[in-house]
Amino acid sequence: MALLRRLGAGLILGVLTGIVARGFMRLVTVEPEFSWAGTLLIITIFTIAGVALAAAYDVKQRHRSRWWKLLALPSILLGFGQGMFMLPGILAFSLLLSRQRWMRVTGLLLLSAFLAVSKPLIGASDAPFTLRMALGVAVMLGVCAAIATALRAALTGWVPREGQARRVMPRLSEEMAPMTAAIAAPRKTHST
Repeated sequence: MALLRRLGAGLILGVLTGIVARGFMRLVTVEPEFSWAGTLLIITIFTIAGVALAAAYDVKQRHRSRWWKLLALPSILLGFGQGMFMLPGILAFSLLLSRQRWMRVTGLLLLSAFLAVSKPLIGASDAPFTLRMALGVAVMLGVCAAIATALRAALTGWVPREGQARRVMPRLSEEMAPMTAAIAAPRKTHST
């Protein structure tokens, strides 16, 4: 039942994030003329990513093997096409959410560089950078933060079950015993 709740939440959050992402794309463009096919494609990509990340989060909560992280692989679709423009923001927010100070500082520097570069890229046309475009950048940063939060929730903090860690170590020590004994044995020196 928890799996269905998490997948449902991933589906709904993916759809909502896709709609918001399409909205910020409309805000940052000078002449917003979008097709329904493109809109549905963006919402579908975000929905697939939401469900994939929810599935990966669910198996993380069940203490499965880290190989299950591959369930999140379809979320890579978010970085294809025009979504590639969001990747530095997603990476910056992922680093900002870290527990390590140097990673947070790196994330802040990357976010600052991303903002410095995004203004000229968005205002690359002859039109001036307007308040509407600034609002679009702010919404885009919110989408990047939401994606980074979902990625960190699904892909970090995997802890094996109690029994899994104990099974690996005795087996490893049994296999390594001949090697460690050979290394630890005193060497005989030949004296003539």
